[in-house]
Amino acid sequence: MGKADGTEFTCGKCWSWTLQILVWGSLVWAIIGGIFVSSAGVGVYLPFTILYVIYWINMFCSQTCSYLSHKKDGNNIYGYMGQLFYTPAFVDFHISCYHYETRSHHYKDSEGRDQWRTEQVKVHTYSETQSFKYMTWRDVSGAFNLNTSGFARDPKLAMVKLRIHFDIEFANDGTVNDFEAQKNYFISRNRFRDTHYDFTQSNRLDGYSEFNLVNIGEQANPSIGMCWLLLATFLTVSEFYKNFVDSYCIRQDFKILKIVSTRQNLNLQEVFQPYIARVPQIIVMQTTITFNDPSKLGAVTVVPDLPDLDEINNTPTQGSGGMTTSNDAMQGGGMTSSTNAMQGGGMTSSTNAMQGGGMTMSIDASNQPFIQK
Repeated sequence: MGKADGTEFTCGKCWSWTLQILVWGSLVWAIIGGIFVSSAGVGVYLPFTILYVIYWINMFCSQTCSYLSHKKDGNNIYGYMGQLFYTPAFVDFHISCYHYETRSHHYKDSEGRDQWRTEQVKVHTYSETQSFKYMTWRDVSGAFNLNTSGFARDPKLAMVKLRIHFDIEFANDGTVNDFEAQKNYFISRNRFRDTHYDFTQSNRLDGYSEFNLVNIGEQANPSIGMCWLLLATFLTVSEFYKNFVDSYCIRQDFKILKIVSTRQNLNLQEVFQPYIARVPQIIVMQTTITFNDPSKLGAVTVVPDLPDLDEINNTPTQGSGGMTTSNDAMQGGGMTSSTNAMQGGGMTSSTNAMQGGGMTMSIDASNQPFIQK
């Protein structure tokens, strides 16, 4: 857990405990007022009612709630991480086409006179999702060294609050170019279905969640679960239950990293050799388990109609307004591009590594020339 994460965690704990004390104080005030003040009205209960609602909202927004809602029942750390290591990653393209309509609504004003008002409504007419097609993939997450020191309670019931980050890398420039070609074709095939369109791309790993509560002891802990947190919140003792959960848990971060290729078989030893040191492993104390079973790495997929690299690199842009963009890395939240009209030219983008949130693009296609398939 980094310095920023630790500061955020500390501030969150201070706020939660302050809210806990305020809820108890307002509850005592409501009880005393209701019993000893005969003329007490609704106002004596109002502070507790407001704080109790905030108390529930704070619980649902807490990291403990996120971890408990993704508790991996029946899965130990080896089973859950092994599932992620052997699951292929996807990059999904999504496009949504729409236009705006002006609609009029009739109503009567306070004096009973007929009035009309107009508004612009966004009308979606088409949407499509397609995944980036590649030949092979491998997991290159490296070693996951589980810190098992410092348990406050019974190690047999221990769990880990595991925060997982997920990224995808391209194996080579050929894969980068193929990715851009597939993305641009997907956009050009759908961009004129309506006046406007929104394009997004996102990384996907089935079974992945950022916050995870995974068993690392010899048996499951029946006293840790979402139902117990809800009961504790109802009884206004949720902060004590959160501390109880933390006493059985350790915190750890890890990054799942997948590499994909459209032109090379990454399952071949000579091709994967540069990545051999990044084969996924789980290290617990003196025990190391390696996840490199060839039978679980997935079959080779042939990507059809791939142009030669020279053909891609030497393709001239057409029109008067072409734009070429080259990026070595996209990290974090991705890139957002908004254009009202592009006349004449095309756009080519080259990216060597894609990490995190993806890209969102919103474009007005009403004045753009038709692109022949």
